[in-house]
Amino acid sequence: MQSPFQTAPLVEHATGLMRGEFVMELVDTPISAVSVSKVILSPHATRIKQQTDQMRMDRPEILKTQLTYNDLQLLQPNLNKCKLPTPIKTDRLKFHLQGYDSEKTLYLLNGFKNGFRLEHNGPRSQFNCSNLKSAKSNPLIVQEKINKEVNCQRVMGPYLEKPFLNLRVSPLGLVPKKSKSAWRLIHHLSYPDKKSNSVNAGISDESAAVHYAGIHEAINEIKQLRSHKYQVFLSKTDVRSAFRILPVNPSDYELLGFKWNNKFYYDCCLPMGCRTSCKIFEEFSTALEWIALTKLGITSMVHILDDFLIIEKSKEDAISKLKAFVNLCEDLGVPLSAEKTELPSQVMDFVGITLDVIKQEARLPPDKITKCRHLLEKFSHMKRCTLKELQSLIGVLNFACSVIQPGRAFLRRMINLTMTVSDGQNHVYLNQETKDDIRIWLQFLDSFNGKSMFLNESFMSSNTLELHTDAAQSKGYAGIYGSKWFYGPFPENWKNINIMTLEFYPIILAIELWGTLWRNHSILLFTDNEALVSVINKQSTSDGPAMQMVRYMVFRCLQFNILFKAKHIPGKKNIFADCLSRLQVEQFLRISPAAQPKPCLVPHQFQPQNFWSTLQS
Repeated sequence: MQSPFQTAPLVEHATGLMRGEFVMELVDTPISAVSVSKVILSPHATRIKQQTDQMRMDRPEILKTQLTYNDLQLLQPNLNKCKLPTPIKTDRLKFHLQGYDSEKTLYLLNGFKNGFRLEHNGPRSQFNCSNLKSAKSNPLIVQEKINKEVNCQRVMGPYLEKPFLNLRVSPLGLVPKKSKSAWRLIHHLSYPDKKSNSVNAGISDESAAVHYAGIHEAINEIKQLRSHKYQVFLSKTDVRSAFRILPVNPSDYELLGFKWNNKFYYDCCLPMGCRTSCKIFEEFSTALEWIALTKLGITSMVHILDDFLIIEKSKEDAISKLKAFVNLCEDLGVPLSAEKTELPSQVMDFVGITLDVIKQEARLPPDKITKCRHLLEKFSHMKRCTLKELQSLIGVLNFACSVIQPGRAFLRRMINLTMTVSDGQNHVYLNQETKDDIRIWLQFLDSFNGKSMFLNESFMSSNTLELHTDAAQSKGYAGIYGSKWFYGPFPENWKNINIMTLEFYPIILAIELWGTLWRNHSILLFTDNEALVSVINKQSTSDGPAMQMVRYMVFRCLQFNILFKAKHIPGKKNIFADCLSRLQVEQFLRISPAAQPKPCLVPHQFQPQNFWSTLQS
């Protein structure tokens, strides 16, 4: 649907922002602020181009060099004297980082001055290979992208011969972007094997380990402000060519070689295919967020790698803080994407999830739901698939779990299937368990359309809810919620079931009877069975009957938007439920005068004799 707002007023607003004028009117709808962002960012872009041109003038000896360097020691001093290819102004970064963690500050300043080390500890020897089929099939696109990188000084070359004795050549490839006819050039640094004999194989798990914020951090910040009755407006922006603004230390150039049209090149900036690139950039983006929160007074900000979400109390604050952040990035030399900068709104897509402040809802965008459903329907009719195809399905569903949190329980068996083969082209047979999981995913998408209300993340304990459950192996089961309660005897054929599974049974009944009362809440359940605590929290167990219960519990929690966690307490504190589970009803009513005189009736299909058939259906 066409926006009712015209471009011209938006440009006027953006121009006003750049002049520092106070802007009273702004659109409320989420809109890609391409024209606005171009006005805001164009002076910055001009400066970046000027800096790049200057760098080219500063480095004529490298730009003109088409010879082979047979002596690494001869090349290295020349490189160390050159300005590294980054737009970041280290003097301004140093100024803004005053008060930040001293060790992290030193790491960043040293990295932008001397280049970031890749933390590669493997062998350094020359290696040759062919490029991937995707690159060979699209030579014009590859050449265009290489030329762009060379012009930006982020790639050096072309060389007729290897510029380093130990230049490691890794293959180039192309992968499609979201938009049609757009491609991303990749440097396959895990070739030929990510576990051995590749650049990435020489980088340890510890060196590559990184933790990102998630969509739930953004949801929590929104809920926090909404709880204080603020309107809450969101705006966002994105760092353009994120990894490519971080220079590599020249001592690691020999690891980043590639060959195209019989000429050699090497990368001078962090490539997307390197294991440590995400970790290194996350160090920088975390520092950038710290500056925004500490020095600019932004109320709340969440970044996920190169995506930045600004969360403010009002529209006016959101306008001024977006402007302040844009100005900060200009001062630091951080390039922002005009197309991905959006003006303040109360509904916004962030890292592929729609956040709706007004409805208090997180949801999958329609295109993501369509993709999920299409894949699931396709797999539901397949008897087997390649490992790569199954991994792709798991990736899509794992993304959906960022909204549908409990859905991870329905990925476990698919993930287990991927462990049965190693090669991406090997085939995996889709067993009945996997088909059941696919059916449940389709059921959920059809029923709830990939939406979830913002959960109340403050866990409501079973003490607060007055929720208690218990099971006595030789007797029966019981559950108490406030003044409501249920109980019943176990049939003889249940008394040989392990106690952990028996303790799980009244929890399922409690969800079935009272789950609607806990909608959109996080529930902390106390139980005296430690094994059950682990099963509920991991949503996984090797015990077949208990796993059936886990899956049913998770499905009902999906329907009610409940998040369950369990915690252990000593059995002696669970006296009321313990009394009922031993079928001592009169004693229970005597010690619990507030209890209702009659128990809640357990539905026929959930009574022990029908329970397992109900779960299977």
